[in-house]
Amino acid sequence: MNILITYDFLTTNSKLGKSLVNKFSFLKEVIATLDVNIELDDNLPTFNKELFLNTLNHNTKDNTYTVTNMTNIKKDSIEMILNHINQYDLIIVYELSNESKRVFENLGLKYIDIWMSPIRFYKDIMFSFTSNCPSIYSKFMKYKIEDKLLFDEADKLSKYCSFIKKDNIKLEDNSLLVVGQLFKDKAIMKDGIFLNLINYKKEIQNLSKRYTKLYFLKHPLMSEGEFKIILEEFENIENFEYLKNVNIYSLLSKVEVKKVISLSSSVLYEAKYFNKDIEYLFKPVIDDSYINIFKEFYKNSFWADILEIKSKTKIEYIVSDNYLRYKMNALYAYKYFLEDDINKRVYNSIIEIYNILNSLRGEYILYGYGSVGKLIAPFLRNKIRAIIDKDLSNQEILNKDGFNVIKINDLKQNDTVLISAFLYNDEIIKHLKQTSCKIIKIEV
Repeated sequence: MNILITYDFLTTNSKLGKSLVNKFSFLKEVIATLDVNIELDDNLPTFNKELFLNTLNHNTKDNTYTVTNMTNIKKDSIEMILNHINQYDLIIVYELSNESKRVFENLGLKYIDIWMSPIRFYKDIMFSFTSNCPSIYSKFMKYKIEDKLLFDEADKLSKYCSFIKKDNIKLEDNSLLVVGQLFKDKAIMKDGIFLNLINYKKEIQNLSKRYTKLYFLKHPLMSEGEFKIILEEFENIENFEYLKNVNIYSLLSKVEVKKVISLSSSVLYEAKYFNKDIEYLFKPVIDDSYINIFKEFYKNSFWADILEIKSKTKIEYIVSDNYLRYKMNALYAYKYFLEDDINKRVYNSIIEIYNILNSLRGEYILYGYGSVGKLIAPFLRNKIRAIIDKDLSNQEILNKDGFNVIKINDLKQNDTVLISAFLYNDEIIKHLKQTSCKIIKIEV
């Protein structure tokens, strides 16, 4: 099976797209353990989007996202797409636009579309999955995170905002919160333009009559100057007020806010877990067909199931909370609950390692007795049956410390091998790939 992990190269510029794909390199590591041919679209020949747009008679600069109508796509355009990806049996795409999705489906290309989930308030960011392959999509349902967990987490954050991290903002009861978005966002493309709140001025004015106060909140990455263009259109509304420097989760925790509206902001998706009424002025950033999955995609057993591949090797990456949040620089409003100080982050990472190790149940084979192994081994002494280490000079030390030393060939079918992703992890997994052992990899 040939698989490509790529981006929406028909609408997203290559520089941004390839950087996004690079952040998904961990998926390649996991899936590659299943003996499939998998590539990242970060070093392949760049899709010539400018030439592609010329075939559509569409002249544009290569902005972050290109808005174009691909309804009547021509033969030359089709050939360009197929030349780029037709050699792959499956395309794993990050954030496929509706326009590109229709093109892929019309060309019979099998894809998995992955979006960063609109839910950003959980223990770490998660992803939302869909596919145009029914057998793959049906299996996603088995891994869907339970709504109860999300309601419980929202309740925990609400109590934290209400009783611990209080703000001094006083809101009026029966209020409506209007959440802004960036001017350029593929989620708000329609008929060749990017929508904004001004397009729905009449609808917002009508809604304002049903609420005591109409609070506006800008997107955190939008400048004050840009948002001023929006505000000037609504300043004549009598009960209008602009909120500055207020955390969205703090606002969602307030009982005075009865309803939240936006074009397609992920905040609306989150707001329902804070028991708010919601209304999309345009449409959700992703539709109901997408399935939220948390951490299951770190296991190669997940991908073996999805792709219907039999594999004796079982590898699981155990990662700390907030691992992907930091890796993908996706802190967003959740930064409100995190410590910024680097020393505290390092300290917390060490604590996370020990919490992960403490949660392990069963008997393990520890691979490696370097600096990390020497840190882990004493903590897991009663859970380690043996240690594998290529450095022969360590064997005497290990025997003296009371650890049994074995070789890879001594591994048994049901053994679980514990490795830490600090150094040489790819080499270690390569050595273990031919065994039928379960592999646990720890990252923080």
